Amino acid sequence: MIRSFILSVAAAVLACACSTPQDRFYTLIGDAPAASSGNGPSVTIASIALPEAVDRSELVLRKGPNSVAVMDTHRWAESLKSAIPRVVANDLGPLLDSPAVSTAEDNVGQHAKYQVKLDVTRFDISLGGTQAIDVTWAIHRASDTPGALDVTGKAALRVAAGGGDFDAAVAAQSQALAQLSGEIAKQIRGLEKSGN
Repeated sequence: MIRSFILSVAAAVLACACSTPQDRFYTLIGDAPAASSGNGPSVTIASIALPEAVDRSELVLRKGPNSVAVMDTHRWAESLKSAIPRVVANDLGPLLDSPAVSTAEDNVGQHAKYQVKLDVTRFDISLGGTQAIDVTWAIHRASDTPGALDVTGKAALRVAAGGGDFDAAVAAQSQALAQLSGEIAKQIRGLEKSGN
């Protein structure tokens, strides 16, 4: 009798374990080809600000204008505060023909010619819909007085997901970051042409 009870409890525990959803992990990736070996300017992604609502390990799904859902079993493989600068730096290298594009975490860009600060004000994920990233940025030149502002920019990036699942939504967010990198690269190229 006791043996039957123990076996029943063990079977129930095993059934619960089997039905528990597995965590899935996602990562943002750069769209650009391998880093260039050219002689473009050195750049570091110096800092990033994110909305508190999305600055977490779980993916946050936009449900409506005033509602979100935190997806407990769908998680980022790394923090967005690490992933977004990494992806932008990865994309900027080839766009600027520079092997010297880094993030603050790399600890190699402290003396970069340009420092970029990102302020992400919107980072919306929706399944089967359009992914949205709103961001402003500031580009500082190392040669100027510390804190002197050179260039600012702002973009509202929208990319339609190629499918209705989380993989497609995250891939579209990566594409939006590639567009952001293109906008920043354009401004840095303009600063280079102006001789500053």
